[in-house]
Amino acid sequence: MRITFCDHRILFLVFSALNHNGYDLEGNPEMHPLRIYVREQLAGLPENDYFRQAAAGWPRANWLGATALCLGDDLQFTHDPTRLWDEIDWESPEPLDGAARAWLGELPEHLTSWEQQPRVAALWPEYLGRIREAETPGLRQEIVKLVEQRLSLLPQPVEHALTVLPNYLQSDWSADPVRVSTRHYIILGPLSLRLADSILHELLHEYFGPLLEPLRPTLGHAIRLLEPDHALLARWGYWHVSDANKTVYKVLQECCVRAAMALLLASSIDTADWGNYGLNLAYPLYAHFRRQGYFSSAAEVEEYLLSELSAAAATSAKPASQGRTRSG
Repeated sequence: MRITFCDHRILFLVFSALNHNGYDLEGNPEMHPLRIYVREQLAGLPENDYFRQAAAGWPRANWLGATALCLGDDLQFTHDPTRLWDEIDWESPEPLDGAARAWLGELPEHLTSWEQQPRVAALWPEYLGRIREAETPGLRQEIVKLVEQRLSLLPQPVEHALTVLPNYLQSDWSADPVRVSTRHYIILGPLSLRLADSILHELLHEYFGPLLEPLRPTLGHAIRLLEPDHALLARWGYWHVSDANKTVYKVLQECCVRAAMALLLASSIDTADWGNYGLNLAYPLYAHFRRQGYFSSAAEVEEYLLSELSAAAATSAKPASQGRTRSG
């Protein structure tokens, strides 16, 4: 597992334009001082209807941020964004249809016009300098060390490399994983040590996805367990009207990830206390699948969640080289 950081100029261009055109998606009353400074420096520049469409609501701003990672330094596509858009379409409760894809395809044109504003071009190097001033020395290395320490408790390693893209122009609770070709990214808000948990959370999705993928075609019958929380799950982006298997799969994966987070961070967790970890919706679903026998032959899921990981966390002082192996 290799974690690196990158301050991304094109991502800065996207989110500076969004902020200038009204982006305050999170309703965050306590913006980072650097974000406030950037907004002040851009005040008075012409507004842009293209970016205003995305600034008005989720998930379009996230779509633009992800698409920006398919662009090169010249603000032209260096990667075909089709596969990325297909993945976004699968994840998003709002379909990324032909009209939306055509709109995203116009991003290079609008970013080029935006960067041609002298004030915007001059702000990028200043933004970088102010990031260095805002971060405590060694913060990025501390985050990597903390994530690696927690990942060492897993029965099997997470194989791929991850590039973390700090974005001081969004909320500190927002985290968006993006995959472009074979590269894995996560777009995070202003860096702090606690954002190690956000990185860990997204890496655990990569860990559990392949384990749960074989079950996906047969999960839809459990949708009834989620009906009482339909409105809440829809607001969180988990509810897919036309695909019950997708809805249940996504909630079940989130259940496993959050359970593993709780075990990694707190060594053990009482199921009566799962509501405090945001698991009160997902745990009944997990319990249902256990009763149905779905995990009876998938020891890597059940034993990992309920035995392997808690035991490893309880003995976390043991060197990683003596780590546990998954039982069969």
